[in-house]
Amino acid sequence: MREQGIAKQLVRFFGALCGFREWAAQPWRVRVACFLFFRKTRTANGGHQGSQGLLFLLCALSLPFAFLSVCVKNFADALYRPWPVFYLTLGSVALNAVLNRVFIFGSPVTPGLGLTGAGVATLLARMLAAAGVFAVISRDLFLRPYLPSSWNSGFNRPFATALLGLGLPLGVHLVAEAGAFTFSGVMVGWVSAEALAAHQIAVSCASLTIMVPTGIASALGVRVGGLDSSRRWKAICKVAAGAFVAKSCA
Repeated sequence: MREQGIAKQLVRFFGALCGFREWAAQPWRVRVACFLFFRKTRTANGGHQGSQGLLFLLCALSLPFAFLSVCVKNFADALYRPWPVFYLTLGSVALNAVLNRVFIFGSPVTPGLGLTGAGVATLLARMLAAAGVFAVISRDLFLRPYLPSSWNSGFNRPFATALLGLGLPLGVHLVAEAGAFTFSGVMVGWVSAEALAAHQIAVSCASLTIMVPTGIASALGVRVGGLDSSRRWKAICKVAAGAFVAKSCA
């Protein structure tokens, strides 16, 4: 009954959000939401390990906070202040691990929620990480002049269009790259479970090693962007040559 009540509130909330309040109030849609979000999966010994649908819902709700953290991180990186946000990111990973232990398996003050607990832990960790990075940049004396004087200054359409024109190709490239790796895992899974396990180990090693050239490329983009704004062409050539040597060694 409690889960049906939560499902009813979720359906009404999303229905009102989309402008279909009466459509969302129909009972069969509540039953569908209860099946999707609260259907419990079972372990090998017959126990419950939580709701996979509710895990996906909580992770989806945490995505806006993750996007805010990434935006603030890129803002700080572009102004040569990567370390405070870097430490906060590491702290959020450690906090997520602790919260996973608390909410998945339970503690003296919280019950064990299984898969749902993993979603709760991710949501809380990302919310606290977003609040932390905003607090850091607002207190940084170097970054403060670059912050907007008012967060309610209206929508700047030409500036947003320019950002979209720059970011959309980059986003498509990242989606294509990540999608290729993801779909390759699906294709390997068609072969056998052993092949999928071996593929996962190989991809994990490749993902770890590729972080070095990816980090150098990100630093190169920041450096070249800063030098390009001051039209220091000779310095740009030196930075590009040094990055090329570093990536070749990596």
